[in-house]
Amino acid sequence: MLARAQQDLATGGFESAQRGFEAVLQREPRSLAALRGRVEAARRRGALAQVSAELEAAARERTEDASAWYALGLARFAQARETEAVAALSRAAELKPGEADIQYRLGVVLFCSPGRSWPAARRRRGARVWSGWRSNGRKTRRCCCDSQRPSTTSGRSRPIRLEGC
Repeated sequence: MLARAQQDLATGGFESAQRGFEAVLQREPRSLAALRGRVEAARRRGALAQVSAELEAAARERTEDASAWYALGLARFAQARETEAVAALSRAAELKPGEADIQYRLGVVLFCSPGRSWPAARRRRGARVWSGWRSNGRKTRRCCCDSQRPSTTSGRSRPIRLEGC
């Protein structure tokens, strides 16, 4: 069911993708892939404000649920509200410190936020997240926000991609 929703999203069937992701979330409410897909489908449909309001209410209701904060952070980042995205993803990371995807998304938000000057502690945390991601042998991918991260070796920009974009 998740694979079908992801395929619908990739082929432009945003409404059916959103319905598919919501069906997956009915069965598995903490599925990070389904949460990511739901936010992306809503963004592409132009319904991000509605989904974001629902996610904010869910995060307020379930303050100890990392997946609620994770989804809210993704929605805020998609709305270009980077400060709020960092706060939500940081909360998710505190609640579920061993979840690599949450750490990765937080690192992406910290690195991809255009025109932001984050405090040094935040930048160091983002650098550690990014280093951990790269040292795990995963490939660098292009980000859905089309931001570029400077390469540490050549000085050129290198694209990053979020999974599920």
